[in-house]
This record gives sequence, structure tokens and C-alpha cells, in this order.
Amino acid sequence: MKKILGTIYFIVFLSNTLFSQHTEYRIGGEFLSGYIPAHSPQFRTDPSEFLSWGVGVEFMRRILDSTDYRLSLNHPGFSITMQYHALGDTEVYGHAFSIAPSYTFFLKQLPLYLRLDCGFAYLNKQFDENSNPENRAIGSSINNVTKLRVGYRTHFHNWSYGLYLGLTHYSNLSTIEPNLGLNHVGIGLTISKKTIKKHLKPVNNSMLPSAWFRQIKYSFALYDSERELADDVHTYSQVHNIALIVGKRYRSYGRWYGQFKYTRNAGERDFHGPEGLHNLTLLAGHELTMGKFSFITGLGTYLYERYDPVEPVFIEGGANYYLLSPPHRVRPYLSVHIKSHLGVAEYGELSVGIEW
Repeated sequence: MKKILGTIYFIVFLSNTLFSQHTEYRIGGEFLSGYIPAHSPQFRTDPSEFLSWGVGVEFMRRILDSTDYRLSLNHPGFSITMQYHALGDTEVYGHAFSIAPSYTFFLKQLPLYLRLDCGFAYLNKQFDENSNPENRAIGSSINNVTKLRVGYRTHFHNWSYGLYLGLTHYSNLSTIEPNLGLNHVGIGLTISKKTIKKHLKPVNNSMLPSAWFRQIKYSFALYDSERELADDVHTYSQVHNIALIVGKRYRSYGRWYGQFKYTRNAGERDFHGPEGLHNLTLLAGHELTMGKFSFITGLGTYLYERYDPVEPVFIEGGANYYLLSPPHRVRPYLSVHIKSHLGVAEYGELSVGIEW
């Protein structure tokens, strides 16, 4: 596994070195400390009674050309981070080992930044009715890890020093119950060293998305709908979605959109009849575009037949990858995103869609 990950990492960085010659590389480390609050009454033990801490190493690449969206976003940095995290009460929640790609967005006028990570984590402690019944937060060893941080950094020669406030979420996206998830809130210290910097050169900025756009996409999800935990019995349910999206670009790198979605959840037959649950949702979202790749975030609500019992408002976040670049007006794309209610992930969706 290490050799495979190392090969992928080498290919990604080699390809970017060959095709983009205006690049800054950094290598750094971090230390974080904080607490994991019990965000649900279903927690049997309170993880906030113990300090949660971790260390990590980061490899960052920052392209310094004059591509329109990179200039507008002040040349965001792409990183790969590997991290160790002690999850509060380690006898119950254990230790996390994660690897995650991330994007860092630097403010132009202030030494502040915003960073988003999304990757995979191995947790060595999970729920077990016999050996670890207190852990109602994590039901599997392989989980998604999502991190959001706001930080400050200063420079001295080729070194950078920083302080950040961050949120880290661990969840298996309801693939195996229980899945309350763990949310770490804390602060971190960072240090990094710049290794390579090449000069800025102009590039072609003509390939911008069209002002108005429309999309239709199909999404599929699979999650563990078993509501009572017993004897490692898991009931996997299929979720099918069809969504219509209409939006408009307000800058070269930002697009606002509205989404109307129909969902059929075949796993809710016990509560909604033999056909399962059918619902309609409405969502307002934003897409941050960077070439063929983009981040999507949204806030939505249920128009018909919401899940019971859950909050009437939910959030979605994820990423799109477009198979064609502008100025192509018809562009197929792939998407992966997470739907959650107040920090508890409902499920993850895989999507295929087309834009015109």
C-alpha cells in the first residue's frame, strides 16, 4: 500500500512539474490540540473530558502563473497532508492515521488563509458490542476525514510560521452503523520551508465558463440503514437522486446556483411503505471553479417528505471534475459529495452529470 501511494504521489507531482514551470514547493509540519465535544445525546462517554492532540507533515505545491482564477484567488496552494491524531479518550475512540489532499486560499491584503482538506483516515478503535460498546461514534476502521481551518501565518526568509483554528470531522458516511461521527475543535501551530520558487509568466486567460449554466445529474448512494445494532448485521440501502441545477457565474472563479432534487430512498420501507421514501429538496449552493476541478457547497431544505426525525435543514459539500474545459458549453462531469445534518453525515453520493 505504501508503495502504491508513493507512486501516485510521485506521478502527480512529476506531471505538474513538467507542465507547469512557475511553481513554489513547501514542506512543513504541524501540531494541533483541542477537544472533541459530544454533539449528540447518544454518546455513552463524553470525549471532551480528554485532551485530543495530533501531529502532521505537509507537502504543498503553489502554481504562480497569471491564470485568471489563480490571480483572482491569490494563487491557492494544493497540499498532501499525513497526520496522526489521538482522539480524546483513546481507550474508547482510539487513534486516527489520515492522508488528505487540500486546497489553501490566501487573503491578498491580510496574512490570513482558509483551508479545506478531504481524505481518508484509519481509526484503530470502532464500535463492537462486546469489546467496545461505549463507542457509538465510529462503526468502521476506514473513514472519511474532512478538515476546515482559518489561520494566520508570517514569513522569515524561506520559512513560514502559523497559527490556526480548525475543525476536523471523522465519519464513515453511514456505510456502517453506528455513525455519529467525531468532531475535533482546536488550535494548531505550523512551520514550513519553501524549497523552490520560479518566476511568474503570463498565460492565456480566454477559457472562462459561460455566464449562465444549466446542469442535470444522477446520484447514487449506499448506506447502512440498520437502526438497531446487533450481531454485526448490516442492512444496506440504495438511494437514487435526479437533480436539476441552474446558476450563474458572478466572477471567473465563482458560480452561484439553485438545485431542485428528487430522491428515492429504498431503505426506508419500514417507515414509509413498500416503495420507500420519496422526497423533494431545494438547495442554494456555490461552486468555486479552478479549471476542470471545483468545490461545491450548499444549504438546503426539504419541500416534501423529509427524513424523520432529522432537522429540516441540511448541508452538502464536495467536488466536481469536468471532463472538458471551457469554452466548451456542453461539459460532462463527475462529482462526489457529502450530505449531513448538524455534523452527522447522512451519506456520501457519487454523481454523473452534464452541463450546457
